Amino acid sequence: MPLLTTFAAASAKALGFTSGGSSDFIEATGGTVTENGNYKVHTFTSSSTFVVSNQAKDAAGGSGLRYLIVGAGGGFGGSGSQRGGNSSAVLSPSTTISSTGGGYGGNYDQAGSPGGSGGGSGEAPRSVGSGNAGGYTPPEGNNGGSGSGTGGGRRPGAGGGAGAVGQDSGGNGGDGLQSDITGSNTYYAGGGGGGSHGPPYGQPPAGSGGQGGGGQGAGPQTNTGGTDGLGGGTGGTSGQAGGGAGGMRTVTTYTFDITKGTYPMTVGTDGNGGDGVIVLSYKFQ
Repeated sequence: MPLLTTFAAASAKALGFTSGGSSDFIEATGGTVTENGNYKVHTFTSSSTFVVSNQAKDAAGGSGLRYLIVGAGGGFGGSGSQRGGNSSAVLSPSTTISSTGGGYGGNYDQAGSPGGSGGGSGEAPRSVGSGNAGGYTPPEGNNGGSGSGTGGGRRPGAGGGAGAVGQDSGGNGGDGLQSDITGSNTYYAGGGGGGSHGPPYGQPPAGSGGQGGGGQGAGPQTNTGGTDGLGGGTGGTSGQAGGGAGGMRTVTTYTFDITKGTYPMTVGTDGNGGDGVIVLSYKFQ
């Protein structure tokens, strides 16, 4: 009789009919799914849905959800179309976590735009773009840098990043912040480097992008866009400031309790900066 009982239990386990195991944890689909030890990681680089088929039994004990949400980085050129798009994750009927797209860098004598992180101001000194446009605590990003100087020495500012303000006067974009949610420490949301002065072009050198996908400013080198999937701001061009990084919001604990359901994930694009990203992770075994 004991042998039959053991055999029956083993058969039930093989067929997935036991009360323990994976039923204690979140089960879900959506995005690109990878594994990091005992955790599953869902990465969304475009808008889609996260479908939860099983709720964790003890979310508060560490079997809940962890998230990282980054908006799209801002561009340069001083127009609303150059702002980065917001990212947002609906995680319950009453909870939506959003991050603001990066502000654009100012064009010549124009101020930088506010955003998740703010864009720098153009080469003539003007107001910098302010960061943390969503008003979150902790803040989602930082201010851009200021343009300054006179004559041929005028230089635009750099875009702010999630971890630091953008530097002034053709300086480097603000660095982003690191997260290990995917299993490796990765920087997200770096600001775009400030551009160089206008004609004669290429003097002085421009700023580098901040860690986390910020683009290179244009001087002797060509400017580059922000990196998709990191929310970096675009590097400025001659006379134009770097774009601010997308806002970055994250939690580092696996304690968010998400119930069964289908949840929209909106990933920010536009802005000519780097597209944003949403990463969700949970313990699955």
